[in-house]
Amino acid sequence: MKISFDSTSRMVLKDHNITSFFGGLAFTIVGLVIVTYSFSSGWYTSSSKSPDPMGTLFGILFGAIFTIVGLYLLVTTKIITATLDKTADKGAFSFQGLIKRESKEIELSDIKELVLQKFITTSSSSKGGSHTYFNYILMFALKSGDEIPLEFGKVTSGLMDVLASPDENKKKEAQQVADFVGVSMRFVGPPSITDAFSAIKEGIAEGMVRYGKKQP
Repeated sequence: MKISFDSTSRMVLKDHNITSFFGGLAFTIVGLVIVTYSFSSGWYTSSSKSPDPMGTLFGILFGAIFTIVGLYLLVTTKIITATLDKTADKGAFSFQGLIKRESKEIELSDIKELVLQKFITTSSSSKGGSHTYFNYILMFALKSGDEIPLEFGKVTSGLMDVLASPDENKKKEAQQVADFVGVSMRFVGPPSITDAFSAIKEGIAEGMVRYGKKQP
């Protein structure tokens, strides 16, 4: 999510979701290539001079799954734009998809608070490993009880999280939006590796202090 300013009173949040779009395009192309090859040439075993029916069927199904996943990503991926205008007291939200466009307009004064939500997801790779991702959602909570969620970024978890927590960067960005609108911001989600280590160190320090007080 990119944050920019058209003027001192107009903030624009935009996410083109390029990664998801090109990922869906790649899945679709690979799937169609596999399906086309399976229909036209078939798949052979090492000892067979003619196409293996089961191998060909498996190739078609495998390619179809790739194509379906790719098309799903293409259809569900949206270009997200949020324009916050303090002068007009308006917030315009646009979700432009491949097939349709959704939009919503609110008054900035109707925003109660911003909530930064963090989710952890894991995906498996073809080599047997797995990748952990931190997904962030910035929720515009309205006084009416309605909520407008915006995808606020996706970060790959790694050892660098110990040195620089991605949570802190996202909190700063979310706080920047909250300060512009003039509302509070709170964070909801599991702690980062840095926060966990800090909590452990604080717990050890408190335990040592208590142990020292018990000594005669």
